[in-house]
Amino acid sequence: MNRFKFKYRVALLMLGFSLFYTQAADKDALGKKTNTRINTAAGFTDENVNEKQIEIVLNKHSNGLPLNAAEIEILRTNINKLPVKAAGNRRYSISGRGRVSRDAIDLFFSEYAEGSSNNKYLEIYNGTGADVDLSNYSLSSCSNGCDEDNEWDYPNNVTFAAGTIIADGDVYVVYHGSADAAIVAEGDQTFTYLSNGDDVFAITDSGATASSYTIIDIIGEMGDDPGSGWDVAGVTNGTQNHTLVRKSTVTSGNTDWSVSAGTTMDNSEWIVLDQDTWTYVGSHPHAELEGPVPPTISSIAIEPSSPTEEDDVLVSAAITDDGTIASATLTYNTGSTDTDVTMANTTGDTYTGTIPAQAAGTTVTFSITAIDNDDSTTTSDESSYLVNPTGGEITAIYDIQYTTDSSGDSPLN
Repeated sequence: MNRFKFKYRVALLMLGFSLFYTQAADKDALGKKTNTRINTAAGFTDENVNEKQIEIVLNKHSNGLPLNAAEIEILRTNINKLPVKAAGNRRYSISGRGRVSRDAIDLFFSEYAEGSSNNKYLEIYNGTGADVDLSNYSLSSCSNGCDEDNEWDYPNNVTFAAGTIIADGDVYVVYHGSADAAIVAEGDQTFTYLSNGDDVFAITDSGATASSYTIIDIIGEMGDDPGSGWDVAGVTNGTQNHTLVRKSTVTSGNTDWSVSAGTTMDNSEWIVLDQDTWTYVGSHPHAELEGPVPPTISSIAIEPSSPTEEDDVLVSAAITDDGTIASATLTYNTGSTDTDVTMANTTGDTYTGTIPAQAAGTTVTFSITAIDNDDSTTTSDESSYLVNPTGGEITAIYDIQYTTDSSGDSPLN
């Protein structure tokens, strides 16, 4: 989708100077310089970026080449400035998928309802950290599958008046005008032709056409009619006769519906609720629907790192939770029997426990189990170490044979 902006040019006229404006040319001419300040979450920087530079950054990314911090910022904030010329000729997304997308926090669908009768709505959430003018966006759709692959039947199907603002942390609800009063009470804008379960809808940049568009988030797939609906989180026809609520862990849209929908409750971005459940419309997120969050165990370490038969081994780990940690247990095994050691919270999120000295040649395996105040449990992967004989730390073969000699010859030769 092409966007246009104004830039200033100063021309020398006759014997004096005057200032005038001229509209930028079509950006399909990528080599033509148009000065654009980098738009970041904190505002505009002073650095100028032209379309050719954006193209170079995009090509580096798609070819797997590393980007520096400035290039990453250019990629994230300016990816949608590149034109999408036609279906099948789309730019790479930051996430690496071949669809047009922004891999950054943006507006996204937070709730969807395909209820009985006309009880239908789409809820859009703003988690960007700033107020957003919805007139820069639209909803595009297909009815009973798209007539042409990767082309909208109804691009720019729902538009928003200039100055339609979603405050940070708020939602905007597009709903059927004859929906239940509870939905209407939370609604912001009516639209009659919402999904019957098999109609794909996407948040797109405003001005989308059938074949030239930018997708921000999508529910369903641009393809053949799926039948009654699309499966979501392992629920058959989850987009029909259900309400979908986006998980609180989702912070941006997803242009890959198969990934967004998932195949199980765990890997889906959505929670599937019964038909005519609209308890949650009008706000987001709803972590209470997801159950307790288990503790997280990370940064597991032992000290000393190469213990001998004389050393007690201190095991430490960072354990975090959305509530409090009720207990942390270190379980170790030296060959046949598990032994539990209660870990202590020594400082901040750090917990420690001690494994007593073991005989030389013993392989000690251990894991850590944390339980939080909701009785949610997490057990770490098993780790292990070998007990060395007394007599000093064992020197690795690499350290013995390593040489700085350009010939590469080992000092032992």
